[in-house]
Amino acid sequence: MKKTTLIILALILIIGGIVCYNKFIKNKVINNNPIFGKTQVMVNNKKITEGGKNYTIDITYPLVDVKFVDEDMNKLINEQISQFKTDIGTEVISPNWQNTLFINYEVINNSDSLLSLKFDVELFTGGAHPNHFIITRNYDLDTERIITLWTILENQEGLNKVSLITLDYFKHQQLEYDLFTDGLGAKKENYERFNLTKDSVIFYFPEYQIAPYVAGSQQIEIKLNDLKK
Repeated sequence: MKKTTLIILALILIIGGIVCYNKFIKNKVINNNPIFGKTQVMVNNKKITEGGKNYTIDITYPLVDVKFVDEDMNKLINEQISQFKTDIGTEVISPNWQNTLFINYEVINNSDSLLSLKFDVELFTGGAHPNHFIITRNYDLDTERIITLWTILENQEGLNKVSLITLDYFKHQQLEYDLFTDGLGAKKENYERFNLTKDSVIFYFPEYQIAPYVAGSQQIEIKLNDLKK
């Protein structure tokens, strides 16, 4: 009787261990993205490599198996490719000439039903150097919506506050170049490139917006609590 009881207990422990292990493996997210919370999505790379007589395209972007996110991702990338091809046309300037479109991305936040992505774009269609710009996306996975600037700032008053904080910050950075202060004004288009972390918002300013090309892009991180004061 005692032996039977021990066998039953052993079986219960084994079965329980198997169940717990399976749940762990099922719920575990294996990726190289930063972890700020418990609720994540699996981020998979999608690559597009394409070349023609006068162009080269090399793009890596994310798909996460969430319908509204993946639809927006595919639309965003297809729009970039379509606009690029429209702009360059079919003219071959010389055998060595290549128009180029390169896009890569970074996961800024993937936690607590918030997915925040930053895209770095390099575009060359002529001139002395390629141009670089930034695209951002912030997804609320619970409500299935894209988080916009007005979602976090609510109104013009909030934007005015961000503008004052940002202008003061960059004036104290002692940059080697004069600021283009108009690029820091309280205008919606100046602050539409942003990412959300767990407790802050990062605003990006690409080349030429607040400083010359040689200064590169700039950014500022502001605590969300500071926007509520």
